[in-house]
Amino acid sequence: LQGLLTPQEQPSVKLAALRVLNLVPSTAVSEFLVEQWPGLTKEIRDAAVRVFMSDIDRMNILITAMEQNKISTNSVSFWTGIALMQVGDDKLRDRARAVFSKNAEEAKRIAKAYQAALEQQADAEKGKTVYMQNCAVCHQVKGQYGVAFGPDLGTIHNWKKEDILANILDPNLSIMAGYDLWEIILNNGESLQGIIAGETASAITIKNMGNFEKTLRLQDIKSLKSLSISAMAVRL
Repeated sequence: LQGLLTPQEQPSVKLAALRVLNLVPSTAVSEFLVEQWPGLTKEIRDAAVRVFMSDIDRMNILITAMEQNKISTNSVSFWTGIALMQVGDDKLRDRARAVFSKNAEEAKRIAKAYQAALEQQADAEKGKTVYMQNCAVCHQVKGQYGVAFGPDLGTIHNWKKEDILANILDPNLSIMAGYDLWEIILNNGESLQGIIAGETASAITIKNMGNFEKTLRLQDIKSLKSLSISAMAVRL
């Protein structure tokens, strides 16, 4: 069953394999998933998280992987994070709260040197000019203007300005699910990088800056690995 979790296999087969592996009464499946994590796409990662959340011992392995930066906290949903931070085991709950607050503390540290910018008088027209020159190449705002490559910036309208600043300065602080950068090696030796824009039973579609898209057959892929960094960080 573990051998079915390969880039060449159809997503439906991988999900079926995970469902069966989840029934094995041990932590071996969770330890295996940590090892394989860089090569798992979002749909499979979501299913893998459900495996981790099935019992306390597997949750412990998930938290340990997060502490060791093998799995990003952004790989789990908001509600899964809440569940981990409210788990009955006192020690595990404290560890979960510590690992989920780590990024927030790092964001504060990075933003501290730029606090003066937050006190300046805002100018919407100048802001739009900066957006069109620097951000529109990858981001739209509520479906308008730029290129729909990264997350739509209309989704951050209720963020605190301190959090927006921190994520601009360090895009890797909170990589939105589905927007991490992947490296794909093909059987012919060609190497490609991009975000995974779509996945079917027989192919994946990768997308890169400049609205470049390419669909790759699973049988042509030699390896697939998440680089655990934001595509924005590469551009910066």
